[in-house]
Amino acid sequence: MTITQPTTSEVEHYGKSAEDLMKEGMFPRIHTLLSLRTDYYDLSTGIRKNVHSKPGYGERVADIVDTTDAETRSNGYLRLVYVQQPEDVSKSLRKETYSIEGGKRIICDVPQSGWQVPTSDGLWNPETGTAFATVQDRDKAVKVMKAYMEANPETFRNWEISEKSTNFWRGQVQDFDKLSDIEKLAIVETSYQWRPETNVGPRPVRRGFWYLDNGPFDVRMTASASASGSSVIGQNDQLKKIRN
Repeated sequence: MTITQPTTSEVEHYGKSAEDLMKEGMFPRIHTLLSLRTDYYDLSTGIRKNVHSKPGYGERVADIVDTTDAETRSNGYLRLVYVQQPEDVSKSLRKETYSIEGGKRIICDVPQSGWQVPTSDGLWNPETGTAFATVQDRDKAVKVMKAYMEANPETFRNWEISEKSTNFWRGQVQDFDKLSDIEKLAIVETSYQWRPETNVGPRPVRRGFWYLDNGPFDVRMTASASASGSSVIGQNDQLKKIRN
């Protein structure tokens, strides 16, 4: 299957659950979380500019987290199965359980919910796109992000801050306009990641831009398959319907 590059005009708000999208054959197969992150960092795609100009939008990507028997590690991380581009999600009405079929299955250790921070390994897991590490204090996360940006200037060259972001953070941070460009960028780009609990069924993944304070890469793995109200990339690439 050929994965095509989406245009910013393909980002639309449906307000439907992943379950509804699967039933209608509308589950977006075009993006995994990892590919969406890659596109965000590539300024030629226009994805970063688009999400900063449309706060409140996001993408439900073709990734699902399997929380069945997820294991809590000694370091507090949760070891679970991360599935990219599943072929089918089957539901048993009698047991109210789901099974995920097909796709690339990756064993992934996910930190507790918190602000994403870069590590010596980089910004995110190179197989899934999930954060390597999180901290509970946003100010600390901003400082770590600032140091990473200063150490990797080529990665963030020509990254502009939109007028909407600037106006928002002026109201959140005292003397925002007096900060250096790299300090402002670190504040704007610091993002949050939610992880699921164990044995709560499949959890579809989404990246949201929920009015700036959670960051441009708010990653949520906690909503159930039947939860609605999320934005998605509209792409008519078929995924088998959920079977009853």
